[in-house]
Amino acid sequence: MYETISSIIIESGVFDKDYYLEKYEDIKRRNNDALRHYIRHGYKEDRNPNAFFDSKLYRKNTLMMIKKLILFIIT
Repeated sequence: MYETISSIIIESGVFDKDYYLEKYEDIKRRNNDALRHYIRHGYKEDRNPNAFFDSKLYRKNTLMMIKKLILFIIT
């Protein structure tokens, strides 16, 4: 499963390993595989996969859209 997900992310160009390790020194210090960390934990911790993607904003906007969709459906 990890191989499939990591292949998709690598091919998409969304994940910037150098950025991730520079931004999150705790990951760099532990010598963790940056992509593996992002897939398993980073996205849940609102860590950004690159300099141009704001995970917190994405999550906020996604939740807002879901709420609006639910309201639309039930009204």
